[in-house]
Amino acid sequence: VVENVKDLVDALVGRDDLPELGLIRFGGTVGVPEVLGGGSLTDNPGRFTAELDTLFTGGGYEPGFLALRKALTGLTFAPGGMKIFFLVTDEGSDSEDGSDFTSEAEKQETIDLLVREGVVVNAWVDCNFGGARSQYCDENGVVAATGGQQFDVTDPFDDLIEPISEAAASSYVVRYQSQNRVLD
Repeated sequence: VVENVKDLVDALVGRDDLPELGLIRFGGTVGVPEVLGGGSLTDNPGRFTAELDTLFTGGGYEPGFLALRKALTGLTFAPGGMKIFFLVTDEGSDSEDGSDFTSEAEKQETIDLLVREGVVVNAWVDCNFGGARSQYCDENGVVAATGGQQFDVTDPFDDLIEPISEAAASSYVVRYQSQNRVLD
């Protein structure tokens, strides 16, 4: 899986629309999700790849929803910038309290926050493990609720850059500020 993410980063290098990347480590024996790189996003593929090399992919406690919330609070985003998250896990989200399954309330809290913040979640996940189907993969999961795409965790990532880039390129943020500063 780590090699697939590295292949994705390699495929992004040299593109005119190279995004800034951030990484949240969760799962295994790590415990609480950890924001890598001090919370700053980077357009440096070497730095991102070095952070990927610190990941542990052996399983265990994997609080995916907590990691998504931590990404929103722990990473620094450019004002008005798109937030496209890639969630990679081979199981359902464990609860914040350490139990095996995330509650419906925790799932809904996460979805509401992501939708409110305009985040699109693309997930590479094993939909058949634990609660992953209802949490990530079905019509009520986080991927569908945020307008993302779901892929099998073992699929290579490099073929998916174009569809995701096209979706990002077709989204715009329009802002207007009146010259009249008086709120009348």
